[in-house]
Amino acid sequence: MKEKIYAEYIGSDESGVGDYFGPLVVAAVSWSDKIDSTLRDKGIRVRDSKTLSNKYINWAGKKLISFLDFEVFIFDNPLYNRMIEMGFNQNVLKTLGHLAVISLLLKQRGRRKRIIVDSYANFKNISKYLSQLSSLRATFSAINLSIPIISE
Repeated sequence: MKEKIYAEYIGSDESGVGDYFGPLVVAAVSWSDKIDSTLRDKGIRVRDSKTLSNKYINWAGKKLISFLDFEVFIFDNPLYNRMIEMGFNQNVLKTLGHLAVISLLLKQRGRRKRIIVDSYANFKNISKYLSQLSSLRATFSAINLSIPIISE
């Protein structure tokens, strides 16, 4: 069977580790093959951010947010701590963050996309985290917390 070729993608990644080192931030971007030529026209090269200077990242970031569809979810320190106190570990929070930003982009841009998520855990563990999240809707309602994927 041939693999389906996708012309549009959503990619997500997270940064930060919560309370001690700052907020946990998860972001996703919607990408199409058409954007490649736009990047070339604007002089933007796509590379691992660890290989780019802060000056270049700031310059390119300002250009990228002007034409890319993206979503960001921030677990600020109070929210992060509250979730940890409720018994959820950092990987469950990462899973929740990825689900939130991806679902928002899918609502905006349609569902026919290939989704690429940072590999912060193996598939078996992510499945376990997803099952833990299934019980969150009532919990979030009880503490008056709104997270897009849970609140619907």
